[in-house]
Amino acid sequence: MFRPVSGATPLGRDRELAAVDEFLDQAAVAPRALALTGPAGIGKTTIWLEGTRRARAKGWTVLVARPAHVEARLAFAGLADLLERVALEDLPGVQRHALELALLRAESGPETSDPRIVATALLTLVRQLARERPLLLAIDDAQWLDAASAEALSFAVRRLEGLPVGVLVSVRVEGARPSTFETALPTHEVSIGPLGVAALHEIVKQHISIPVPRPTLVQIVVASGGNPLYAVEIARELVRKGLPAPGMKLPVPSSLMTLVAMRVGLLPRETKDALLDAACLTHPTAELVDLQALEAAEEEGIVHLEEGGRIRFDHPLLAAAVYESASSARRLAAHRRLAGKVTDPEEQAVHLASGASGPDEEIAKRLEAAAARAAGRGATGMASQLARRAIELTPGDRAKRIIAAANYMSDAAESTADAGALLDAGLAACADEELRAEILLTLARITNGEDRPHAGLTGLEEALALASGRDLRGRIHGEMAWQLITNIPLALEHVDEALALLREEDNATLYSTYLLLRSYLRLISGHGADDEAVEHARRLQMADRNPRDTSPVPLAWPVMHDDFAEGRRRYEHSLATSRA
Repeated sequence: MFRPVSGATPLGRDRELAAVDEFLDQAAVAPRALALTGPAGIGKTTIWLEGTRRARAKGWTVLVARPAHVEARLAFAGLADLLERVALEDLPGVQRHALELALLRAESGPETSDPRIVATALLTLVRQLARERPLLLAIDDAQWLDAASAEALSFAVRRLEGLPVGVLVSVRVEGARPSTFETALPTHEVSIGPLGVAALHEIVKQHISIPVPRPTLVQIVVASGGNPLYAVEIARELVRKGLPAPGMKLPVPSSLMTLVAMRVGLLPRETKDALLDAACLTHPTAELVDLQALEAAEEEGIVHLEEGGRIRFDHPLLAAAVYESASSARRLAAHRRLAGKVTDPEEQAVHLASGASGPDEEIAKRLEAAAARAAGRGATGMASQLARRAIELTPGDRAKRIIAAANYMSDAAESTADAGALLDAGLAACADEELRAEILLTLARITNGEDRPHAGLTGLEEALALASGRDLRGRIHGEMAWQLITNIPLALEHVDEALALLREEDNATLYSTYLLLRSYLRLISGHGADDEAVEHARRLQMADRNPRDTSPVPLAWPVMHDDFAEGRRRYEHSLATSRA
C-alpha cells in the first residue's frame, strides 16, 4: 500500500479520481457503489483512501473496514470494524441486542441471535445515519470480508431506496473476479491499471532515500509492469544489493511474492517471530505482539503502529509473505502461543485448531463450545466451520458433533448435499441406536425430498423404531407430522403423539409450534378454531423469549406453504370474529 505524500493527490490517477468524484456526486442523491479492482500492489488502496478523504471533506459520515486474509474466518469481524465508533442506543430493543451479540458488545447467553435480525438492525442503523447526512461505507480488500458481514451488508444496501449512501470497495482480482457484497447496488467498476513512467519515477523517489540513475529507474518501471508496489520493492532490493552496472539487467525475481518474502527474510529472527504473530492475528495489537521485536520491521516500512495500538501491515502481501514463508513448525508454534493470549473464545478456538498436529479431544471441545457461541450471536456460517473442524479433531465417536455441524450447515443455508453426506458418513460409523435415530431425524429434516436412502418418511420410521427417549420420539413424531402435512388425518395423529411426549417446560418454543400446527390442522379438517391452544402457544412463546426484548411479537405461525393460504385466511378470520 502506497499512500500519497500528505495532502498530495495520488500520482497518475486522474481518470480513477474523476470516477471517485462522479460516484460521490451520484451517491449523494441515491445509493451507489464503486469497486476499484486490480492485482495486488497496483494502487487500489491509495485511491480508496483518497476517496474516503474526499467524502469526509464533503461532510459525509465515513465508516471504514479493512479486513485482512485471516479475518475471513471470524464472523462479523468486518462489521465490527465498520461500526467500531457507532453507537447503537437508538435501535429497537431486539435489533440492538442482536447486533450487540454479533459485534461482541454483549455477552451471549442461552438466547440466540438470528442473522436476519442482525441484518435488519444494520439496515435500521444505516438508514438512521444516512438521514442525518450522506454516508459512505468503505471496505478495503472486500474479497476478504467475512461471509456473515458480507451477507448483512448485502441485505442492508439493497434496501436503501432514495437514501444518500455510497459503498466504496477495493477488490483484489488475480484471475477470476471474486464475488463481493457491493454488487447488490448499482455498481460502477473501475479497473486500476499500470502507472506511467513519470508517476512511478516519482513514487520510487519518495520511497528510496538514495538517488537512483534515470536509466535504472526506467528499467525498474519496465520490470515492475507499472505496479507501484513491485517497483518500490525492486528499488529497495537494488539498494540492498547494489545498483547494476550500466547495460546490465536487473537481478530481481519475477514474482512479487518471492521478492517480498526475500525482504522479510533479511530481518532478525525475533522480528520475524513477532511479524508471524501479527500475520496470524485477526486484530494484531500492542498487547499481543512484541513491539520491541517489531522495531526493525517498522524501520523497514513493513508494519506501522496505528492509534489505539493496532498493528497494520503496510500492504496485505507483506502479511501473506510472512505467513507463507514461515515453516509449518513455526506456524504451529505461533498459533499455539497466540491461543494463550487472545481472549475471544472463537478466535482462541481457531488458533488452537490451527496449532493442532492431530486429533485432540480437548481442542475439539473448545471448538464445539465456540461453534455454539457463534451460532448464539447469529454467525451460523462460522458455527458450521468451527463444528466441522471439531469433527476433524475428534479422536473418538463423532456422531453428536456431526449432528450439530449438520444443523449449523442447515441454519446457514449451506449445501444440503454436503450436510447429507456428512450425516450419511456419521450414520455408517455409528452403532448407538439413540444416536442413529437422532442422525436419521436430522437427515430427514435437512434433506427431505432428496434422493437419499434415509431421507424423508423412510428414515423417520427407522428412527422411531430405534429411539427410546421420550423427547427424541416426540421430535420424530413432530417431523413426521410436517412431512405428512398433506395427509391431514395422519399428520394429526403424529402431532398428537408429539405433544403427548414432549414437555412444554423443556422446550417451550418447539411445544408451542406443535400446538399451533395441531390447531391449524384441526381447523382445515373442519374441527374449528382452537383459540385456547393458540393463546397458550402465544404465552409459551412470550415466556421463552429474551427478557431484554420488549418489542411486540406476532404469533409465530408454523405453516407457510402456499397450499394452505386459504385455510390460514379462514383461520385468522375466525380468530378475529371470535374476539370481536
